[in-house]
Amino acid sequence: MKKILVSAIALMMVLAMVMGVSAVAEESIVGNWMLDTDYMLEQMAAELGMTLDEITALLGDQLNDLLAQLAAINYNFIFNEDGTFVMNVAANGQEMTIEGTYTVADGQITLVPTQAPDQPETFAYSMTEDGKLVLNLAGDDLVFSAVPANEAEVPA
Repeated sequence: MKKILVSAIALMMVLAMVMGVSAVAEESIVGNWMLDTDYMLEQMAAELGMTLDEITALLGDQLNDLLAQLAAINYNFIFNEDGTFVMNVAANGQEMTIEGTYTVADGQITLVPTQAPDQPETFAYSMTEDGKLVLNLAGDDLVFSAVPANEAEVPA
């Protein structure tokens, strides 16, 4: 009897730890996240073993055109504590908003859009050491920075 009780308590502790890890993972993405193009450019430069200045010298106007295109993109996720999300994308004069629910498990985020509940999308995600959210969307890692609460309004 004593052995069963000890085993049951051990199992409850393991379950509590697992549940706690799951809750922390969800809480870590709760908030307003904006695409961080500057960070992505810095990472690209680092992967090439170059500085941004070296890339600018090499590409010149092409880089300026790319930077202008990136600056014109507003890509934002809002993950709420209640398991709902809003994704806003504005580019080239077009705007799109998708709302729905999300779940987090095992390094994956599953988005279930309200407009298409039968078409959930699952993406790998991670957090950088400096607190940025990395989503692997369509095979590309997109990096998002948390938007401070006083700047949380999404530009149109």
